[in-house]
Order: sequence, then C-alpha cells, then structure tokens
Amino acid sequence: MSDNPFTLGLMELPESPDLGIRYLSGVFRHTTNTYKFYWFLAILEAVKNGLDTVSVNFLTAEMLAQAWYPVNYFKLHFGLQDQLSQLVIQLKDLKNLPLKSERLEIRDAALNQVIQRTSFTQDFHKLKRFVPQRFLSPWFSDELRGLADHQRDKMIQQLAEKHWNKPQAPLYRFVDHPLSEQVIEIHPTWMTYLQANFRIIRDFVLWNLVEFLRQRNPNVPNLPEKLFPPLHREMSLANKYWRFVLDQDLDLRCPYSAQVIPSRGFSLDHFIPWSFIGHDLLWNLVPISKNINSAKSDHLPDLDYYLQPFAILQFQALKIFLKKSDGKNKVFLEDYISLFRCDIETLNHIQEEVFINKLKDTIIPLEQIATNTGFIRGWSYQKSIK
Repeated sequence: MSDNPFTLGLMELPESPDLGIRYLSGVFRHTTNTYKFYWFLAILEAVKNGLDTVSVNFLTAEMLAQAWYPVNYFKLHFGLQDQLSQLVIQLKDLKNLPLKSERLEIRDAALNQVIQRTSFTQDFHKLKRFVPQRFLSPWFSDELRGLADHQRDKMIQQLAEKHWNKPQAPLYRFVDHPLSEQVIEIHPTWMTYLQANFRIIRDFVLWNLVEFLRQRNPNVPNLPEKLFPPLHREMSLANKYWRFVLDQDLDLRCPYSAQVIPSRGFSLDHFIPWSFIGHDLLWNLVPISKNINSAKSDHLPDLDYYLQPFAILQFQALKIFLKKSDGKNKVFLEDYISLFRCDIETLNHIQEEVFINKLKDTIIPLEQIATNTGFIRGWSYQKSIK
C-alpha cells in the first residue's frame, strides 16, 4: 500500500465483527452520479451532531449544501445526467444566494424552497426518490437479483426492516414520523461505528468522490480542495513582494486600467481566478485597485487586451526585485524558479521575450480549460465601468 497519507486507510474501512463492512465498502461501486457520495456525507454530518433519526428532506437539503461550492463556486462538472448539480444551480438562481453562502444558510434555503411547491419541489423530491433506498442495495444484493427496477425501492425498505435485528444489519431503516414525509433511523451499532471512526470513514467517502470527479474534470487543478468552501488564505508573502517592488518604482501600471499602481492600498488579483487555479503563486498575481478587483471578480480577463501588459508587468517586477533585493529574500523567487525550472542565476539573466513567452504558454491553456469548465471569459475593464 502507498505511503501517501491521502491514500492510507481510505481504500479499506476499519473492520467490525458485528457489522457488514464489506457492504458499506461496496456502496460506491458502479456509481454513475454523485448522489450516493453526498447522501453519505449528509448522513455523516448528522452523525457528527449526534442525530440517529433524520428526515430524508433534511438530508437531501444537506446534500445540496455540501455540493454548493464544488458546483457554483468552483464550477466542477458532475456529469450530464447528474440531477444534484442541476438542482444546486437551480437553488442558486431561485434564491439569489451569494456564492460564498454558509452551509446552514444553503440548507435552510433549500428546505424553505421545497415548501413553495414549485418545479424545484418536484425536482427535489425526484432526487430523493431513489437515493435513500438504492444506497442500501449492497446489503440485499441476493434478494434483489432479478427483481424489476420499479420493485426495488419498496423491497429495500421491507428488507431493511426485516434485517434490522439480525447480524450485519443495514446502515439504517425507514420509519414513519408525524412531522416528516420520510425518516431514516441509523442502526445503533452502525451509529457507534460511524462515531468511533468518523474521520476515516469521511476520508473514505471523499477519496472516492475525488476519484469520481477527477474522471469528469481531468484538467482541473487542485481538485480535492474544491470539495469545500475556500479557506482563509495567507497572502502576506505576496503582499510584501509587491509592496517592495512598488516602493522601488512609482510608475508601474495596472494591466487593466493602465493607471499607476499605488504602493499601498492595492488588492492582489489572480489573473486566472483563484476559484479555478486554486493557488496563490506570484506569477499569477498582480496588484490592482480594489474597485477593479471587485469588478473583475472570478471572470477571465480578455487575453487579447490584457495578457501582454500583465506579462510585461510581471517581468518588470521580477527584474526590480532581483536588482534591488541584493540576493536577499530568495523565498519570494521560488514560484518563478518552479515555473521556469531554473536556478536564481538563470532567472537573473532571463530575457524579456523568453519570460513573456513562457508566462503566456502557461496562462493560455489554463484560460482555455477554465472557459471549458464554465468560467466567463473576455472580461474587460472598459466594459465594466460603462
């Protein structure tokens, strides 16, 4: 087995003599949509909060909340037939929620929207129609063999109840509740197992989800980080770099507006949006005014207008830093050394044309992939101020 900590323990769940771990391990086999991944993640969220009885409506809304950032913020592709991603987009359009909404806010918005009896309600109920039952299929594969598809859901509910008090009981069963259309009850032995091994099991789900999404997003960078809301990022190093550069040259110009960039009070813009590229490397960062940064948001800039001035500014800044820093603070140069695969001496003597062409060769494919993913290309500062 690999020594990679990301893979250690994720392909095999902890054993338990009282439970059918092999059934749980098999829930993601032959998966064609994201439903089962997010259904299990929703169950684990309930377990984390000590809930052993949960409404299916609540869990389905939690699925939407957990898929919100991958779909709406990072624009990951779930597959053409994936109803979960379509419903997440529908919720965003209906409720006009900010992209950076909190998970609980998204979940509550979904539950409130269900009550409105709109097309969203129909699609919501359609999504939850199959997932809760089909998730339990591995426990009853023998009994379900040869059964017509339309008969499976009712049979799975009956089998879950029948096997509830038997060895290797299913993860949950379906129970009636006066305040909800459908409720699941997590088996107490499974509840103990999930709580005791929570992090390992959650990592198991996420590992399988990443593998599933990687096949549908083969060129998307930093995919594992795009399953969650973006964390607060440490930009102090990049800010120090650009402050130093701007203090040395008071006439450096914004690539979008051509205005002089102030040495203080600027915002750092990711030329290729962070929500796609997923890193804060210096070669993709440029200081601009806060209002321009806000206007650009996560749009892709028009490369015909802005790639050349962006690349020139990057070259000017690097040369200023190399000259004025006297070889100190080499940590600031690591991003460029990695990009050009060279040492500091080579970086010191790099020609402008070579630098600009290499940066363009890096940026242009990324912009194309981001466009294919769903990011809006062709942003223009001039159009944004009209």
